[in-house]
Amino acid sequence: MFMRKFCISTLALVGLLGGATISQAQVVTYQLLTPLTVPPTANPFLNPLIGVKPTTITNFAGAPVVDPLLFNFLAPIAQNPQSYATPSVLQYGNDMTTAGVAPLSNKIATFNMVPISYDFQLAAGPNIAVAPHTYTAFATLNGPLGYDQTGTPFSQATLIYSQIRDNTTGQVSTLGVDPNNGLTALTITSLLTGGPLGPTSVTIWLDQTQSKPIPNKFITQTGFIRAQAIPEPGSVALLSSFGVCGTIFGVSRLRRRRK
Repeated sequence: MFMRKFCISTLALVGLLGGATISQAQVVTYQLLTPLTVPPTANPFLNPLIGVKPTTITNFAGAPVVDPLLFNFLAPIAQNPQSYATPSVLQYGNDMTTAGVAPLSNKIATFNMVPISYDFQLAAGPNIAVAPHTYTAFATLNGPLGYDQTGTPFSQATLIYSQIRDNTTGQVSTLGVDPNNGLTALTITSLLTGGPLGPTSVTIWLDQTQSKPIPNKFITQTGFIRAQAIPEPGSVALLSSFGVCGTIFGVSRLRRRRK
């Protein structure tokens, strides 16, 4: 009789634990730390007040054009930090090239494998300040964009990501596939602590090649995020007890049938 009461209590507690895990453990908060694309080392194309400037700016005849306000930068999305109920599409930031100065025509800004990087944080749960990991995403800008002779903006440039580094642990990304869209993506898994239910395994993807927008527009840099709570040792023991109880109930039912 005592064992049956213990099992009933255990089943109820396991149900509460499972419900809490489903409802809370998969919330992860993202925050962009550097609103500008800042290279990890000295970069002659960097203006720290605005962003990263093109390698060259010319007209369609190849003559140099001076435009001190034509830069690339990465801005936070509307809400920064942003909490995600995973699994979910993850928005890293809004990549943009400024409009530049007049005349806004007959102008080609070329990025020739210009290195950039930006930092961001992830934390398990809704509070970015609780045990976050800090990451750096590395990429290069490559290709032309600007305005044709009629003033129509164009872009053939791309942003190509090469690595994500978890600066908290030293882990680096590998190549994988974004589960949301099937595109080649960088992926990295980190164990985040400090969430409502303890340690959480978080995997993020960042699509490797992303288009750059035409001047004065932005494209959100996207990927995917998935999280899974890691049961505490006490929870594992509780789940083991659940298995024992299941066996006991099964034996009890079998004995009744034989009688």
